[in-house]
Parts: sequence; C-alpha cells; structure tokens
Amino acid sequence: MTIESTIPSLIDNQALVYLRRRGEEVEFAEGDTVLRQGETGAAFWVILHGEVEVVLRSAEDADQSLLRLGPGETFGELAILRSAPIAADVVAVTPVTLLRYPGEYLP
Repeated sequence: MTIESTIPSLIDNQALVYLRRRGEEVEFAEGDTVLRQGETGAAFWVILHGEVEVVLRSAEDADQSLLRLGPGETFGELAILRSAPIAADVVAVTPVTLLRYPGEYLP
C-alpha cells in the first residue's frame, strides 16, 4: 500500500507528492503503543501497512476495544483539531508502517 492508493483520487498528483515528502515513515512492532490516552496530540497519522486497535482505558483498568484501523485509515487528527488530550490508546496489533504528519500541517 502506498500513499497514492490510500488518499482519495480527488487529490491531484502534485498534492500526493507533497504529502509523501512531508510525511515521516514510522514503523511499530506488534504490541507497541503508538498513542497514549491523555497525552497531548502532536501528529496526524496515515496507516500504510498493518493494523492498529483503538483502546479506551478506564480507571478500573478495564480496557475497551473501540475499533481497528487498517491501510488507508487515519488517526490522531481529532486531538490536534480540538486541542484536547488523546481520547484513547492506539496500539499496533500487527507490525505497522505509518506516515506521521506534525500537527502544524493541519489548519
């Protein structure tokens, strides 16, 4: 999977080249925590390969799996746009390759 196949065809080739150059490719192993609930959101992420799970942690240590995300899907943008803490952990359930975009790239 490439960024060209994960971003809708509404974006022209020049924009795709720009996005690819701006994103930092990052890899995580299965079980690694990509984002932690309660921390400050600093990046927007696009999944290129693999899957992550969004997990809500409670005070009673009862974890609740909210959803799984795969190639072409994104996460992290809400914490940045809302200037709010990250709402849930994001954990790699397989080895994952992500594109990371710093928050200043979002309006």
